[in-house]
Amino acid sequence: MTDLFLRTVTLKLGDAGQVTGRIAPFDEVVTVTDAHPDTGEVGRFREVFRHGAFQRMIHGLAARGWTGAVSLNIDHRGGVSDTIGYATAIEERADGAWATFALYDGDPQLDKIKSMLRTSHSGMSVGFKDLKHRVVDGVVERLSVHLDHVAVTPTPAYGGAGIASVRTDELANLPDLPTPLLDAAKAELLILQTSTPQRAPRT
Repeated sequence: MTDLFLRTVTLKLGDAGQVTGRIAPFDEVVTVTDAHPDTGEVGRFREVFRHGAFQRMIHGLAARGWTGAVSLNIDHRGGVSDTIGYATAIEERADGAWATFALYDGDPQLDKIKSMLRTSHSGMSVGFKDLKHRVVDGVVERLSVHLDHVAVTPTPAYGGAGIASVRTDELANLPDLPTPLLDAAKAELLILQTSTPQRAPRT
């Protein structure tokens, strides 16, 4: 399935260059208007994200070192001037998928963007590609998705998601996520340190 689906969620924002919040709630059934993943017909149907839906994408991005592949845009517009930040972390918790975004501090319109997030654009919308789903009792259950981007928008739809905190202390407040690249590097360094004979210092 290559179709890109868009879903919106509510947010609240304070002052800072980092935003952390729930981008998709788990087990919250909502009615959406979109192309049905089975029939392709555009219409209204019920949908829900299940726990584990983001795990495949999270593992893939973590393995590549979080290269900022998931952008934060305005109204799903993908131009350079409409890209206002990028995801620095995404994780699954018991209640949904959570993400941390950094706003570009070099943006000359940063003050305006923050004002938009507090007022007119107080919603977040996720754009995703469906990788695996099933239909149970008429409800489309999203079992595996790939997050394409996240947009700020004036039209929220998912009431069970939103910004939890906005911080300037980025390094101290990042969520605890797996660090496979760092762990592997530390393991290799330990092997080298214990297996390489130590040379005597030159005199």
